[in-house]
Amino acid sequence: MSDDQENDEQKRAPGAKKGNQNARKSGYWALKRALKGVGYLQIDKRTALGAELARKRERIYACSTGVENLSEFELDLIEKYIQTDLLIENINGFLFETGAVINRRKRSLYPIVEQRTRLIEANAKIASMLGLKRREAPVMDLKTYLELRSRESKDGSDEKDAEASR
Repeated sequence: MSDDQENDEQKRAPGAKKGNQNARKSGYWALKRALKGVGYLQIDKRTALGAELARKRERIYACSTGVENLSEFELDLIEKYIQTDLLIENINGFLFETGAVINRRKRSLYPIVEQRTRLIEANAKIASMLGLKRREAPVMDLKTYLELRSRESKDGSDEKDAEASR
């Protein structure tokens, strides 16, 4: 080795050992960037996260009288609600892993806690716009129900006759 290479190695700060967690981040911005670039609808539903998001979406649809009775605006609000909820869950996981929410040196909360609070407030606003109460599905009148039932029974009997003739 030359003298220049030896001097460079001596000048370099030792730093932390490999594998330490000093620079570990919450992952909030990485997740937000990924959701913005790809969109959370692209999350594979075969994964645990994708399946859970799909179940949550279906539960919200069920509480809101079904997808067919929702406007495009309400569907968009539901998607925003789920995205925000995903970000909040990610932050909660980080905070529970680290166990520290207070910066002892500055004697204040970490900024991620304040961002979490803002996200929760945004989610509450979205939920209030959607309506917090469970909605009943529209009930059809008796005459319409009887007509529908008679049509279904005729269709069912026609199918049975066709199967019997085979």
